[in-house]
Amino acid sequence: PHQGSRGLLEVTDSLGSFGAEQDYLRTQFDWTTAWTFGKGTLLATVSFGDTVSGSLPFDEQFVLGGIGRLSGYRTEQLRGERMLFGRLAYLQRLGEVARMPYYFGGTLEYGRMWQPSTQAAILDQREDHSSVSLLFGIDSFLGPAFLSYGLGDDGSQNFYFLLGRPW
Repeated sequence: PHQGSRGLLEVTDSLGSFGAEQDYLRTQFDWTTAWTFGKGTLLATVSFGDTVSGSLPFDEQFVLGGIGRLSGYRTEQLRGERMLFGRLAYLQRLGEVARMPYYFGGTLEYGRMWQPSTQAAILDQREDHSSVSLLFGIDSFLGPAFLSYGLGDDGSQNFYFLLGRPW
């Protein structure tokens, strides 16, 4: 996106009385705003997730890690029952090739995972994480394509190639 804002509020209420295996209430809020100045675009994203009641099954836990969500970490490397995430991204349009604009940019990313104290010993001990990434992208006829390098605060590194929009 080059301008505007997008928000999402998701509430999942899993009830055993309706056939669910576990009772829990999960909420997640995401907000992204984009500003364009000349050939540059700045994007700010914030996400917050909380387990209001119950305990989340593994496949419903909040996740961080992967391209644009703590890029220095493996995809879904960090899991938890509570999550806070923020990202600042900047993209500079460099030009066009065959009517397809291409960009260079980077991100600063911060994430925090909270665990109930009984699970902290077996899951992620260190709750605060940050990453930076550099990327080159093109708006191709197949959709956006990105080549990216991410570096985590623990020294972990990842390279990504993404074609099309992520799910």
